[in-house]
Amino acid sequence: MGSPSLAPSFAHLFPCTASPPALHPPSHDCAVVNQTWPPLSNHQRPITFSTCHSQSQLWQRRADIVVSNDLGSLHSKEGAATILLMPSEHSGKVLEANGTPVGSFSPDSSIWNSIILANARSGQNKQAIETFLKMQSVDLGPNIDVFVTVAKACGDLANLECGQGIHAYAIETGLEMNFHVGNMLVDMYTECGSLGIAYIMFNKLPEQDISTWSGLITANIEQGNNWEALSLFHHLAQTEIAINSVLYVLAVKACTRLGAIEEGQKIHVAVVESGLESDLVLGNSLINMYARSNNNLDDAFAVLFRLPKRDVVSWNALIEGYTHAGLGHQAIHMFGMMQLDGCEPDNVSLITILKACSSVQDLEQGAAHHILIAKVGLDLDLFVCSTVLDMYMKCGSVEDGQKVFNNMLRHDSVAWGALIAGYIEQGRTKEALELFEEMQREGSHPSLYTIICLLKACSKMGAIDQGKELHSLGVKFRYECDLYFCNVLIGMYAKSGNLEDSQKVFDQTSKRDVVTWSELISGYSEHEDYDAVFRLFVEMQQENVQPNHVTFGCVLKACTNVHDIERATFIYSQIVKEGLELNPSLSNSLLRLYANCGSLMDVDRLFLRLQDPDVVSWSILMGSCNQRGLTEEAYKVFEDMKCNQMELDEAAYVCILQTCSKGVASEQIKEIHNLILNDGLELNPRVGNTIVDMYAKIGNFQDALSVFDRLPQRDVVTWNALISGYSHHGCHQQALSLFESLRQGGVEPNEVTFVCIFKSCAQTSAFNKGKQAHSLFLKRGFELDAFSGSALIDMYMSCGSLEDAQAVFKYSPKEYIAPWNALLAGYAQHNQYEHALECFSDLCSSGLQPDDVTFMCLLSACSHAGQVDQGVHHFKLMRERRIAISIEYYNLMVGLFCHAGCFQEAEEMLECLPIMSNVVGWTSLLAACRRIGNVEVGQRCFKVMNLLDGLDTIDTGYHSLMVSIYKKAGLWEDAEKVEELRKGARIWKKPAKSYIEVDDIVHEFTVADDKHPRNCEIHAKLKSLSSQMKQDGYAPELDPAFSHSEKIAIAFGLLSQPTGSTIRIVKNLRVCDDCHDAAKLISKIELREICIKDSYHVHRFSDGSCSCKDIG
Repeated sequence: MGSPSLAPSFAHLFPCTASPPALHPPSHDCAVVNQTWPPLSNHQRPITFSTCHSQSQLWQRRADIVVSNDLGSLHSKEGAATILLMPSEHSGKVLEANGTPVGSFSPDSSIWNSIILANARSGQNKQAIETFLKMQSVDLGPNIDVFVTVAKACGDLANLECGQGIHAYAIETGLEMNFHVGNMLVDMYTECGSLGIAYIMFNKLPEQDISTWSGLITANIEQGNNWEALSLFHHLAQTEIAINSVLYVLAVKACTRLGAIEEGQKIHVAVVESGLESDLVLGNSLINMYARSNNNLDDAFAVLFRLPKRDVVSWNALIEGYTHAGLGHQAIHMFGMMQLDGCEPDNVSLITILKACSSVQDLEQGAAHHILIAKVGLDLDLFVCSTVLDMYMKCGSVEDGQKVFNNMLRHDSVAWGALIAGYIEQGRTKEALELFEEMQREGSHPSLYTIICLLKACSKMGAIDQGKELHSLGVKFRYECDLYFCNVLIGMYAKSGNLEDSQKVFDQTSKRDVVTWSELISGYSEHEDYDAVFRLFVEMQQENVQPNHVTFGCVLKACTNVHDIERATFIYSQIVKEGLELNPSLSNSLLRLYANCGSLMDVDRLFLRLQDPDVVSWSILMGSCNQRGLTEEAYKVFEDMKCNQMELDEAAYVCILQTCSKGVASEQIKEIHNLILNDGLELNPRVGNTIVDMYAKIGNFQDALSVFDRLPQRDVVTWNALISGYSHHGCHQQALSLFESLRQGGVEPNEVTFVCIFKSCAQTSAFNKGKQAHSLFLKRGFELDAFSGSALIDMYMSCGSLEDAQAVFKYSPKEYIAPWNALLAGYAQHNQYEHALECFSDLCSSGLQPDDVTFMCLLSACSHAGQVDQGVHHFKLMRERRIAISIEYYNLMVGLFCHAGCFQEAEEMLECLPIMSNVVGWTSLLAACRRIGNVEVGQRCFKVMNLLDGLDTIDTGYHSLMVSIYKKAGLWEDAEKVEELRKGARIWKKPAKSYIEVDDIVHEFTVADDKHPRNCEIHAKLKSLSSQMKQDGYAPELDPAFSHSEKIAIAFGLLSQPTGSTIRIVKNLRVCDDCHDAAKLISKIELREICIKDSYHVHRFSDGSCSCKDIG
């Protein structure tokens, strides 16, 4: 039987024992076979054939025998002597009303057999069975063909009870082991879904035919027992039965369902060896198997093109495979090839190609196929129309989708769902919710998919009220048992901050998966309840739910925000155990944690362990170098990224631009900017803002403004970058001007903007502008924090308004050190030593620890007040508190000694310090020598300063000081030599500038300024003042026509500001002695308070005296 040459070819493909063992049904299909039947009690009389009084009892007896596997009972003499009698309830077409055959004669068995066969062939299986039962009632036996026919009819009808009766009758008549009858009985049991008895019969048969094998394999596949089906196929391969194309199709089908591609490839080899590869149905099965495995689409394509003839099923399988794999363009190409192959598309083809167009958002192709659908008359099919609608929506053509929807004869939940989901996808959530209300008015019940889409939309837009309504609706339709529905609800409530409801849904969810836990953990993490994050993370593992990469990411984020390195390191060890260490997002989360916590060596170590760092990993490493001030190393990381051919994203460019802002050669900056231009990222908001910020920070305002002007959208961050750059580089008027432009452009300033403006107002004495900005700050609803509070205090202190500064401090947060330091610095500038000491005492009493800035302000106050003992005390206190003492603190001590006239101590301290880094200290000593006319110490200082002549940081100010010292001492010749030395040296002097605000406009003056529109009036006023001052004994060092900038500013203020108002001026350098004396006299002459803030003091001149007590 079969082809003997075929068996060897299967031996190497499906290794098995030479003699296959008895086959057993799947364990979950053995309920009937393995059932233990309860024993009968003594008073129960078993039903036997001799005690049956009705046909139903006889049927029941036979069925019981078959089910209980007591088939031996029917071989007894009792069973052999009794036949089943069962009258027909309904007459068949070939029976009389009384159940006898047509005609008045007494038919023999051949007539009965013919009638039964006729009924079966005409599809009247029920009548065939009833006729068979009537035949038995007249003591006539069927032939084998009829017996097989009736058994098949029972299988076709899935009538297990009747089939068991037929089986019992076969045993009685000795036909059970007949080749045809036995095999058909196996088929009948498989058709009826009773695999347990089918296996028993199969194993009892001395010989099985190919149909029986096929039936048993088919039944296993239909019941989901695909591995059992393959096992049967492998056993069959060891027999001499020739495997036909039908069996190969079944085996391939089982492999497809299992995704067992390697098994399928073995079967494919056997198909080729059998010469059946050209079979169309079998070929289609192979195409389908390969197409459903995303990695084997090429094999599917090869099978298709080896078929001598291809039909629409062949092409559909391949097109579906490409679509399912997300290769929409290839699917569209295959659809075109199908048409070129002369194959007309069917419903399946058109629906699949629409899905392919949707996946790649190819509206043009989708619209073309819509036209094709209309041509073939499928545009009225509800499912096809819903697919067309979905295609338009996913391609972003909401209007076309709406037209399709409007033209549909009726709308089911699928069409509504596609329409609503499309509106949501395009961000038109409000319209989607309106459509949902219309859907409900039409009486259409929303599907679970529609409600989930709407819930996600509500979550995204924060529409919690609508979300709650959808929640209630979902409960109404009993979707609350769906895990996906619950997970979306938990996420929606959590994202909106409604953690109580999120927790409630979570608690009511009986079966939770990792997504359930992750949604809740993510919500608590997002709202900074990190204790809950850590607690839930432990609980989920206690419930044997393994965290996934999302869960681990949330927990690592929580560790980052609480700076818990130890916990994060332990969690990462779990990540490694779970085999997730190669997940870049998790590795990057830990890298980011180490970087944020300042554990920068750990960043280096972890980065080196990464097998394949991505662009984010490299960017974090670069940022880590920036944090450490390692600009060259950061740039090297960028170069390494390019060498490793990393595709730079906006985050990487932002990071390298931040590196450039800290000091990179202009050529390198140009190269990076060109790379950004080539990648088309200059107009990216984040990258563009960072470019502006970078150029502004390095003082390249020409390029900063060029990029600023090219940006299509300029938000507050863009403006802040430019404003802060101008402010940082002392271009305060430009910063204030930009602030006005920002407001006129409709951009709302934020806290950062105001902090920059407060600083610029402080540096330009723009008192009125500062007060206006303060008022606007409050109107915008901003609250004072550490940055804005300290900036405002500094602004009011710089403008000479101690009272306003103290008022701001009163409302500033006291838990931060910055406002305290700002107030302390202001008191120092105003020479308010007692207030400064009181402020320091209050600070310490508040529980805050003073930092290095605090002590710098305190030492400055001591210096201005000449409090040597207190200064030395606080200097020692710094050592006790282990605060790092830099050169600036030594310079303050030098200044303190100088003001107190302790020149020896000041000089000794300077000589103990590195000369090359202490220009400020020697300049302070030289200035003190000028003030008291100490020529000897002044000459030694000047000698040291000449040694520093080559430093870029030194200017010619020290020459002017030495000239003044010589002039005061009457050493005119020495003064002239120094003056000549200054002119011949390659040294510079920082240009002096003074600022005064008049009518909300800041005016800037330089030395001997003659460019102001009111220049003539200003110099006339100076001349008048000079005459009056000379009468009081004032002898200026310079002619009024060449006055210093602060004198010009004072004159302009007297001319422009109301009588009796305070004149407020800011100078970028220290006020010279001549101008200091002049300001005192002018305040007395004009009866005006003059406030000048220089680089050292805030001088408040009134009635001929200064608040600095002439310390200078």
